[in-house]
Amino acid sequence: MVSDDTYIMFQALTSWTSPFTGVDKVTSGNPATGIELGYTNYEARYYELYISDIDNESLWNDMRTWSTVLLNEQ
Repeated sequence: MVSDDTYIMFQALTSWTSPFTGVDKVTSGNPATGIELGYTNYEARYYELYISDIDNESLWNDMRTWSTVLLNEQ
């Protein structure tokens, strides 16, 4: 598997909560959806997100959950 040899990074190309490339690109409105996809399907450990998503308090519980998962992988 690729993740055994290198790091896989996922970069959001738009905000999940305030998408500027079209709402249809991130229909869940929650970056945790992308983190789960990358982690589950590609074993990705690094994610780049937009500040507007991180500042959105309604997402904090999901983001904390994924933070715990990812930090425990180290």
